[in-house]
Amino acid sequence: MSYHHLSTSERGSIEALHKIGYSVRKISMEIHRHPSTIARELRRNSCDNGYIADTAELFQQERIPAPGTRCKCTKEIKAQIEAKLDVTWSPEQIAHTVMKEQVCFKTIYR
Repeated sequence: MSYHHLSTSERGSIEALHKIGYSVRKISMEIHRHPSTIARELRRNSCDNGYIADTAELFQQERIPAPGTRCKCTKEIKAQIEAKLDVTWSPEQIAHTVMKEQVCFKTIYR
């Protein structure tokens, strides 16, 4: 199954249909999207003034991670992690004590 972000025109349609009182299911039928997609969009991007497509577009752009985001692990941090793993510490122990939450235990597992 493929995944596609909502387009600007779809957000505009959601805004217009939501303002005239269409239900989530009715909006989903109109723009041919799953009802949970519409409900999630309305929940995430509604503000005090209701759902505004332009504002929703800005919120969505802010949630996209910056390109080229790198791991926080430096060579020194990796060396500390490997030393603790050699003495049989778990990744959770390392992340919560030695690294003081600088590196997530999932990163250590990877």
